[in-house]
Amino acid sequence: KLSPKMLRACIESLDVRRLGGGDRVAMLSNLIPTKEEIQAIQEYTGDKSRLGNIEQLFLELSDIDGLDQMIKTWQIQLRFKLQVMECRESVEELLKACREVSDAPSFKQTLRVVLRLGNYLNGTSARGGAYGFKLDTLAKLRTVKAADGKSTLLTYVVRELAEKRYPVMTKLSKELAHLEVASRINLSSLVAGCNDRERDLKLVRNQLSKHDPESAFAKKVTEFVDEAEKLVGHLSSATDQAQTAYKEMLAKLGAMDEELVNDSERFFGTLFEFVQAFQRESSPVERKAPARRPSLAETARKAQPRLSVPQLPPGPSILDGIRSHKGFGAHRRRNSRAEHLRPS
Repeated sequence: KLSPKMLRACIESLDVRRLGGGDRVAMLSNLIPTKEEIQAIQEYTGDKSRLGNIEQLFLELSDIDGLDQMIKTWQIQLRFKLQVMECRESVEELLKACREVSDAPSFKQTLRVVLRLGNYLNGTSARGGAYGFKLDTLAKLRTVKAADGKSTLLTYVVRELAEKRYPVMTKLSKELAHLEVASRINLSSLVAGCNDRERDLKLVRNQLSKHDPESAFAKKVTEFVDEAEKLVGHLSSATDQAQTAYKEMLAKLGAMDEELVNDSERFFGTLFEFVQAFQRESSPVERKAPARRPSLAETARKAQPRLSVPQLPPGPSILDGIRSHKGFGAHRRRNSRAEHLRPS
């Protein structure tokens, strides 16, 4: 248990160890005397040794100028580095997800297949002949049922096209490995978090200017500010990079919809749900098969673009029960205005 004088010394020197741990700093906010309490203590003319413990503490702290701001500065100092690190980690995860979506061959091929399949199903209708489709079209692949009532259009995409004709698509989950984490990250919140750290740093600088540069408080805060400025600078740069990467990724996909631009969680969340559904539709053999090094001939075949409309397998197929479905997807014709995903 610290005496009032020892507690004052801890505050003025930001001595966490002597105080007993960082968690106790937050408790100090409850010990700050109000103006009325300070006035009452200072006007007391009796024997001060007869005051109670709380009154003795208030008396000791009553002449510290800006006590509440000093404690707030201390709290900022203790949590600042962790907050920056957490924000920086989220930014890095988002950047990785943006790069994967932009560059993954499996995702590019999947978009091509979904687009051509949608155009095939829509035929010569107003929805046919599109060159892009809305993000929610990926979710609709699971809802378009075949005649048997069990298989879906996604079943056909995975088992007939991905596994048999376009094996690069089976790498979707592996090549988009950071979608799950990115689906829980809000880019707007990261930007706000970066701005909060800058405001915290400004508050600390302002508080520092009010203290004697030679005081223990000023020396420790100055050391903190020097490190914090570097941390905030790196975080701000990384956050700007993430914003640019996200918008460039959306632009590359032709998906510069205002809602998606402002809601990265929705974009990555929708893709992650699609990838999960894609994996569930994979045949057991495809899911469990050990990795095998492809032959040179297989590598050469896979490297060649295959953009033709998927051919129907001979005899009855899943598509037989889907072909009559009207208006699959929300495809964009060449002169439409809405923003859609499009293969690069």
